[in-house]
Amino acid sequence: MSFLQMTGSNEFKLNQTPDDGISSVKFSPNTSQFLLVSSWDTTVRLYDVPANTMRLKYQHSGAVLDCAFYDPTHAWSGGLDQQLKMHDLNTDQESLVGAHDAPIRCVEYCPEVNVMVTGSWDQTVKLWDPRTPCNAGTFSQPEKVYTLSVSGDRLIVGTAGRRVLVWDLRNMGYVQQRRESSLKYQTRCIRAFPNKQGYVLSSIEGRVAVEYLDPSPEIQKKKYAFKCHRLKENNIEQIYPVNAISFHNVHNTFATGGSDGFVNIWDPFNKKRLCQFHRYPTSIASLAFSNDGTTLAIASSYMYEMDDIEHPEDGIYIRQVTDAETKPKLGKDIIGLVMKPDFRIPSGTLIVKIFSVVSHHLSQLAFGVAIQILLTGGHPCQGSLALSWRRGLLRVQSKLSQASVVFVGKAQLNPAEDPVHRSGFRWREEERERGEEGREGERRGEARRGEERRGEERRGEERRGEEREREREREREREREKRRGEERRGEERRGEERRGEERRGERRGEERRGEERRGEERRGEERREERRGEERRGEERRGEERRGEERRGEERRGEERRGEERRGEERRGEERRGEGEGEGEGEGEEERRGEERRGEERRGEERRGEERREERRGEERRGEERRREEKRREEKRREEKRREEKRREEKRREEKRREEKKRKLR
Repeated sequence: MSFLQMTGSNEFKLNQTPDDGISSVKFSPNTSQFLLVSSWDTTVRLYDVPANTMRLKYQHSGAVLDCAFYDPTHAWSGGLDQQLKMHDLNTDQESLVGAHDAPIRCVEYCPEVNVMVTGSWDQTVKLWDPRTPCNAGTFSQPEKVYTLSVSGDRLIVGTAGRRVLVWDLRNMGYVQQRRESSLKYQTRCIRAFPNKQGYVLSSIEGRVAVEYLDPSPEIQKKKYAFKCHRLKENNIEQIYPVNAISFHNVHNTFATGGSDGFVNIWDPFNKKRLCQFHRYPTSIASLAFSNDGTTLAIASSYMYEMDDIEHPEDGIYIRQVTDAETKPKLGKDIIGLVMKPDFRIPSGTLIVKIFSVVSHHLSQLAFGVAIQILLTGGHPCQGSLALSWRRGLLRVQSKLSQASVVFVGKAQLNPAEDPVHRSGFRWREEERERGEEGREGERRGEARRGEERRGEERRGEERRGEEREREREREREREREKRRGEERRGEERRGEERRGEERRGERRGEERRGEERRGEERRGEERREERRGEERRGEERRGEERRGEERRGEERRGEERRGEERRGEERRGEERRGEGEGEGEGEGEEERRGEERRGEERRGEERRGEERREERRGEERRGEERRREEKRREEKRREEKRREEKRREEKRREEKRREEKKRKLR
């Protein structure tokens, strides 16, 4: 297969590129001046391409996985923060439109229905009315949404598990078509044809499939797949994922970008690669043709296929493309068959094989191409010559006598119109010995093979119908399982809410009991403080009484001493007065006074002994009162301890009842 490898000065690299991996690039819907870029550095940036400057940027709280223009002045974006944002590019104001339950992978706009479409890893597709803006519907998908594309009023969704679903955006009540990818490995990208007839799907295994939306068998025969983005290194074929696809809106050709760093342009009708650009520094993460097809944005960004290793710097390249790179090459159609009157052609059928011819080009004239069959001979023409076209072969059937081919010319090509391809044709003369019987056998074999093909097609259609029925049954089972799961989760949520309410009630009860305990402790402390105050006051009273008793005893003793001194003074006065009396009389008196003094001393001693006994009895009474008071305090402490033990026992019983209740709920 011939193709061009394009390099040159018709491309440049944008300045102020994102600081992390580039996830998506999108041109403005009506001009190639503005380019919208989303990135893993949590930003969405708007570039003025001709000026090579960044006009503005806004941020998400997580990596941004996709972005899209709603109109020339409004951008939408979503990513790992699960939020869908709309940004006014004129006023630099943003608004939060809505959210998914998991990261948003895809954001697209459908102008035919005027709706924004988002696909998420939460296994849903959501539609958004951009005029309000608000959610216009949520639709479940069988698996995580990896990619999606809009084709007129139809939506093509690629999910995990190699599933492809086709929805009608005007009626999202059911899935219009359910398909399985014809590629064996995970789907990476889906893009719809601009002519709305089909779509192109790529996988991580270096393959691309061309599919058609019309389910009729005649159309489905046209679908095909091919290998691409594969390199041989040391005689080992390296296979790279095909990460990006973008269609040329004018020519219906498309570009693919892979992790090998190459960008290829493909002609899907002729099944040819038109050209290949130079190798870029690292993986191609995203591609975008401008609306008029003159500009291609190429995001070269490492996608961590080899984990976190040293890699070249990410960049965005702007390339001006030409028709020679993107326009399909017309087939070499026959526009003239010139024969001279004198020629010789054998009887039988001559088959002309013309390379690079596609049947849909036969209705057009291929300018710059001329094919002449020059024949010479010596006998005039006798009989007839018939030309027919079937399956890429020009059949020339003659019934001419004594004819033979003398000379065959070659195609004359115009290099200005077709700089890439060179093609010729060749003649193959069928053997004249083939008889009528052989041709009849061929017709019977052809009829038999046609019948077998039709039977095989019928059986295949029946198998596909059965498979579709099984798929519908599996889908219904998945829906039922999903509803049951939703019900289980709802019941679990309600049970959790009930348990939470019970826990909150228990916490409130515990707080009330704690408050009561603290109040009881405060009251007990107050009572103990009152008892201590009462004890202090009683002790003070007893001390005052003791001191009063002591003072009274001291006063009594002082009074007795003073009385004793007076009496002794009186006695001494009596003695002095009686000194002059007789000596004998004096001796007797002395004895009496001595006897009286001794008696008085004995009585004083007895009184003091009585006072001491009285003091001991008072001390004993006070000790008895102290013991009784101590006994009362001890009794109160025991009572307080019994009450505290009772409260603890009540708390343990309450905890046991709560545990029993929790076990019953579980």
